[in-house]
Amino acid sequence: MEFVEWKGGFGFVPVLDAEAKVYRAVSLGRIKPDLPAFLEGYFKRRKCYVVTHWYSFALDGDWLFDFQVVLDPHMTKKAAHAEYKKGIDLWEKTDLEALSACFEPELKPVVLPARDVDGQDLFKARLEVFRPVAANVVRIFSQSLGVEDPAERERLQHEAVQAYVADLAAGLTDEEFGAWQEKNPLDKKWIEVLAKNLRRRQKALDPINYELALNWINRRYNEMEPKDLAEVIYQVTGQQLSPVAIRKRYYRKLGLMTKRKPGARLKR
Repeated sequence: MEFVEWKGGFGFVPVLDAEAKVYRAVSLGRIKPDLPAFLEGYFKRRKCYVVTHWYSFALDGDWLFDFQVVLDPHMTKKAAHAEYKKGIDLWEKTDLEALSACFEPELKPVVLPARDVDGQDLFKARLEVFRPVAANVVRIFSQSLGVEDPAERERLQHEAVQAYVADLAAGLTDEEFGAWQEKNPLDKKWIEVLAKNLRRRQKALDPINYELALNWINRRYNEMEPKDLAEVIYQVTGQQLSPVAIRKRYYRKLGLMTKRKPGARLKR
C-alpha cells in the first residue's frame, strides 16, 4: 500500500503484483470522474479532466485494471493535454520489462519528510483526512512508517491491503471486490469488519478537510487570515464555515500550522 499524491488529489493506492506482465494504454476525457464514494464530495457536480491509465495484467489468466488521475478542476485544456502526453511518452519510451520493473515486490519504507516540519505536518494531516473513512488502513499504514525489518514491513503492507478492502468494501463494485478476493483473499479476522461496512452506507471524505490538506501549501492557505481562508474554501467546496470554525479545522483537527505574518492581508 502506498500513500501517493497526484494532480488534484492524494490517497491510498494498493501496490500491484510485481510478477505480472503489464500492458498499458492512456486516454483523456473531460467528464464527471468515476471516483470511489468517499471522494465524490470533493469533486461532485464538477466536470474535470481525467487521464485514465488502462493496465492489462497476464498472470494466471488475464485481467484488467484502470487507474484514473483526476486533474485539478480548474486545469486548462492545454495543461490537461500536457499531462496526457506525459503518460503517452512514458509508454512509448519504456519497454515492457522496464515497465514491469516499476512494480517491485519489495517496498521501500515510507517515512515522514526528514527535517521538514511543514512537510511532516502536512503528511500527518492527509492521513487524518482519511481516518473517518478508512480507520484501519490509516492505523496500519501509520505503523509501517519507518519500519526497517523487511519481513515486518511486508506483513504490515499485506495487512494494509486487507484493511483497504474491509474498510472500503461498500464503495467497491461486485467485479472489483471479486478481483480483490481472487488475488488477495481476506483473512478471517477481517470478515467481521467487512460485513459491518457492507451493511452501512459508504462514508465520504470531508471536502473541506480534503481541500485544506491538499492545498495548504500549494495555494498558500497557510498564509491566509481565517476570514479570507473561509471565503476561499466556500468558493471551492460550496460549504461555508466561520473564521473560528475554519481555524478549528486546520489547527485542532488536522494539526496544520499557519505561516501568516502580522500585517497586510495576503493578496490572492
